[in-house]
Amino acid sequence: MIIIFHLDFGSRERERIAQMADNSPEKKIKLDIPVLDELAQGIIGDEKGIKTVNLNAAQVNELMSQTVAQLLKSEQARQFGVNAKVSSAFKITENKGDFAGTVVIASPISATISVGCTLENDPVAKGKVRLAQPVRIEERPDGFKAGIALKAINLKKLAGEQLQDPTKAFGLILSDQLEQRGVQFIKMMVGFEDNQFRATVAGKPISK
Repeated sequence: MIIIFHLDFGSRERERIAQMADNSPEKKIKLDIPVLDELAQGIIGDEKGIKTVNLNAAQVNELMSQTVAQLLKSEQARQFGVNAKVSSAFKITENKGDFAGTVVIASPISATISVGCTLENDPVAKGKVRLAQPVRIEERPDGFKAGIALKAINLKKLAGEQLQDPTKAFGLILSDQLEQRGVQFIKMMVGFEDNQFRATVAGKPISK
């Protein structure tokens, strides 16, 4: 899995933009993934509130892209007025998942962070996925100011923490997406099977 962050921070407008970002409510993004609608409806319609769905590589990619985008909503990133565009791809081969993404943020100075990892089923903890090997992260700031900005925002640490437990990362994004579909996330089991990503999720309808 390779994630590349291309960062452009700063300018004399930075403080003003950061203040605007801090004063603006965070906008939740409802992903247009039909299988998530199926998941929510299945949980609501099941007596025990449990539903199993299979996600293909493209659908997992959308969830992973949103997970990466969450890194740019940290307090440090918001202070720099970070706005990002994420492009990515996810591939499932031999029941392992590889993700490659690029995050581009427009501002005057630039830097690149490369993150690499592969996801696989956890052979010990059933119903979880894990990193096949430690996350590989490389920072390449374009100039001194970019290096200072990277240290201040600390995306390297954030990316490492976010991806250290991929099951938790998937749980956070699924919880957010189900909430927007009227379901409270409780717990889940996930794993690669037949080169698809299978998720069994328990939840309950949100009382209005």
